[in-house]
This record gives sequence, structure tokens and C-alpha cells, in this order.
Amino acid sequence: MRFHAGSSKSSRQLDRQRKVHPFCVLMALLVSTDLAQAGLWFDDPVSYSVPKTPRGLSVGHLNDDAHLDVFVAASNSNSATGYIYLNDGLGGLVAGPTVAIVPGYERHALGDFNGDGRTDIAVSGSPTRVYYASAAYTYPGPAVIVPLDAWPNGYFGEMRAEDLDQDGHCDLIGRPSNEGPQQPYLWIVWGSPTGLVPGNTQIEIDLVDDIWCEPSYYSSVIDLAVADADVDGDLDIVVSAVRDWGIEDPPCERRGIGVIWCDGPRVYRESEEWTVKEQDPTPVAAYYALQVASLGDDPHPDIICTRQSTTWVLYGDGAGAWRPLEAATLPGVWSLLVDIDGDDVLDAMNHLVPGTRVHRGRVPTGFDLVETIVPAVAVKAAMQLDADADLDVVGFGVDPDRICVFPNIAPLAAGVSQTIHDRRLRAVPSVVSGGVVRFERQSSPPGEREAAAELRIHVRDVQGRVVWRGTSVESSTGVALWDLTDRRGEPVPAGVYFAVQAGTSPGEAARVLVIR
Repeated sequence: MRFHAGSSKSSRQLDRQRKVHPFCVLMALLVSTDLAQAGLWFDDPVSYSVPKTPRGLSVGHLNDDAHLDVFVAASNSNSATGYIYLNDGLGGLVAGPTVAIVPGYERHALGDFNGDGRTDIAVSGSPTRVYYASAAYTYPGPAVIVPLDAWPNGYFGEMRAEDLDQDGHCDLIGRPSNEGPQQPYLWIVWGSPTGLVPGNTQIEIDLVDDIWCEPSYYSSVIDLAVADADVDGDLDIVVSAVRDWGIEDPPCERRGIGVIWCDGPRVYRESEEWTVKEQDPTPVAAYYALQVASLGDDPHPDIICTRQSTTWVLYGDGAGAWRPLEAATLPGVWSLLVDIDGDDVLDAMNHLVPGTRVHRGRVPTGFDLVETIVPAVAVKAAMQLDADADLDVVGFGVDPDRICVFPNIAPLAAGVSQTIHDRRLRAVPSVVSGGVVRFERQSSPPGEREAAAELRIHVRDVQGRVVWRGTSVESSTGVALWDLTDRRGEPVPAGVYFAVQAGTSPGEAARVLVIR
């Protein structure tokens, strides 16, 4: 077990916070016996106390190293706080700075809105605000109000931070404060060298544009996801919406999933294309928990969503069309889709009473059950916490005032080394506007044995997403070349990227600044 709770830890890592809590231990002890494969993926969980009850959790780079850190939005009956837990690179989290948030408004998004290479924190509230990172990552405030042109005190019920126009500055896209009537809009607040600026883009959603319905009753946006849905190199917006307010005839009561296509930088079509448009009497059960990902070995983006505790999938053809909606082979709510074991196939974790199930993705499609964690934990994110190449998971929900980290102990996919001793990596050049970046190992210190000649590289963006993987151009050279494209071959946007050898800690990453 990898608890790393020795006295050599920094004094900032409070021993009282970092201990194996009985409720978290129960998750690991009460493991289901209906395993489809031998061997578990996750070790006993490690818990960290949070002064208030966690309501939301995200991961991102929240200090100046290459490790992904954790942001927890938490509240109690009369106050709320955002807590930062810094990744020490050895499997542990260290208490970091805090930011003030408004009770009841725990929605947040992490992104570099001013392009300075540091992650900023957008928090909901009336109005929505942003904490811009200082050079020391202290988030001192005061928080800056997000400039919503026609809605100055408005706040987002859901929001995402993505570089929609790929100019090197994250933009903030969100839906209004609730899912009720009169909320048919998405708002995009654009990033710039000075942060989020006025001059918003407003997109209206209409589920009944093909028939006449009472015009004073609007569709309502429920959820959104940002992805390149048609694989043409730009970012589209996938939305879920309902229209269930009023006393009209049943044809006007609808739910749907649609795509707002991007036709160029800051150009989105005026009308959405509805992939799913279903008539349903009141009350309408909406689709939520939207995700866009490629399941199995098919590279085409699929749309995954949840309705009434069932997960549904729209399988894509890569050209912006999808097969009819069908129930997923895994029941329950899919809480996480990520490549946990490094085999380039997405794995899944889903909620199903009495626990959270962990599944290995298989080729060409489908999943195999690995283990069941009882009782269920709200798994929120996957991140590399220690010095191996796999992903650990973090979540909450068992004990009201704690988050839990589950160390990954699964064997890695074939060809991925568990340990590489020659870890230091150099990028040449490290600041680049075009051409090719050369990744090469730095020399090993005395006493470390030589590593295998082949060099396997993962390049991640500031939000921890893998944008490119590659190996050395020749097995004898130990040099890998990156042409500044993503895994689809499209040029990556401007920004900061971290390159790390598979099997090593992100702390040995090479930092690359791409300027466009």
C-alpha cells in the first residue's frame, strides 16, 4: 500500500488530514466477488479532511510544477470556500491556498483565461467571478467579475473553460443559473491577454423551431460539452435541452441533444442541429452528464449522456452524424471515462447500487468488469499522483467532509515501462511557434542504471489532457520528435504543454510554450 505518511513530508501536509479513514477503507474491504478478471486496479484509498463538505472537484495545474493538483469547492450551512490541494508527485496531496466562493454556487471551471501559462479559477455566484493566478500561484484576489454584457449580475449554472477559438486563451462558456423557463441561451465570454473581456457571443437554443408553439415559452439548456464533434479541427458545442414549461399540446413538450457547429474562429451557426429530438409529456426527463469521447478502438467521437439513472450513447461516424440513441452496455451513471491503464482504450467507472464499478475498455468495443468499490464514491477525476505511468482517481461522497484518493496498482499495458530510471527530459526548443520540438533524455546521475533505449512521450495540456503520444524515431537514438499536432494530426493551439516519459513522474516533465 502506498500511503507515504512518513515524517519526511512537508509540514504543510497535515498528518491529521492524510490518513486512512474507516469509511474509505470500507470501500476497499467490501470488494465485490463477481470479478470478471483477476487482479484489482486500485489500492486502499487515502482520505484528506476538508474543513467543509465537498460539493465539486476539478483537477488542473495550480502551482508552477508539472503535477496536476486538486481544487475542491466546499460549503456548510453559512459559508463556502475553494480549497487547493497540491500534488507532491509522490502520491500525496498538500494543503494549499484557499479562495472565497458563495454558498450555494459551487460550480467552477479551471482555465488559463489570460494566456500567461497559469491556471485561473472561475467560480459561480451572482455575479460569476474569476480568481487570476499570481506569479506565485497564491490567488490573492479580489476576484474579477466576469463581463456578461447584457446580464451584469448573472451567473452560470453550468460552465466550461475551453479555448474555443484556439488563440491560446481559455474562454468561458456557460448556461444561465437554472434549468427553468426563460433560460434558452448559452453565453461565451472570450479570453484575451488581459483575461475575460466584454463582447460576448450569445447562442439561443430552440427545441421547437420546426413546429409552432407558444413563443413566450422557451427551451431550457440543461448541460453542455465542448469537443471536436466532426473531427475538422475546431471545437463544437454539444447541448442538452428540454421544453417542458407551459400548458401547450404534447408536441411542444420535448427533450433533445443537439450540436452547435463551429464554422471558424468565434463563428457558431445560428441554429443547432438536433441529433436527438424526442416528444415526451410533462414532466420531461432531461439528458444530463454529457460527455464526448471515442469508445473502443473507433476514433470517431461518440456522445455519452444520462437520463433517469441510465447511460445512453450516440455512436458517431466521424463526419458529424450519429447512429440512433441506444442504451449503454454498462448500466447506471457513468461518472468517469478515461484511459486508466494506458492502453489507448477508454475505461469507465459507473455508479450502480451497491457501489462504483470499474471497467476496462476493450477492443473493438465494450467493457470488462474489474472490481466494485462499496459503498459508492462520487469519482470526479483521474490524475497521475505518483511516479508510475498509470492514473489514480479522486472523489468524494462517503464521508461528508473528506475527499478520497485511490492509488492505481494495476499492471500497465504491454510496452509501457513501470519504472524508467533515466527520467529527466529536455525539449529543444522549449519556446516555439512552428516546426518540430525535439525531446531527448538528459544524462543519468551516478548510481542510476541506464534505461531502455526507446523513448515514449506523453504531451499534456495545462488541464492534464493527453494531446499527443509518440515514441523515439529510432530505437537507438532515444529522441522523439513532436510536430506540434494533436492525436488527430491537427495543430495544437497556443499555450503551455508538458511532455513526460511514460512511466515517470510529471515532476520530470519538459515544459513547452507554443506561440501562434
